[in-house]
Amino acid sequence: MALSMVFGAIAAHKPSLAPEQRNAILRAVNMHQVSSFGFILLSTSLFKHVKQDGIKEVPNLPFVTLFVATLLFPGLIYAQTLSGKKFWLGKFIPTGGILHMLFWVELCFYYQPPNKI
Repeated sequence: MALSMVFGAIAAHKPSLAPEQRNAILRAVNMHQVSSFGFILLSTSLFKHVKQDGIKEVPNLPFVTLFVATLLFPGLIYAQTLSGKKFWLGKFIPTGGILHMLFWVELCFYYQPPNKI
């Protein structure tokens, strides 16, 4: 979350950015904040699995999906926009968006309602 705020400040205050670069960074910041919320949700007990030894852990599939999605979608947009260079990985930016959508669907399958007392 803090990193998205840093990039938002860069977009707002860096005078050398063209308007389309500024808009690209701000869109990436929005997605970065949404994915930060996803990481926060994963850390709650509503989505943790209890292993056989009784230890709760974060489910791997949604975590990895969100991690890769965050690297691809906002991460590559930050890198390309601020460096001014196009990377060959840039063609995978849409894949990051699709992985973000997949993460929220996966999260539905990992939800565990709290036990009622």
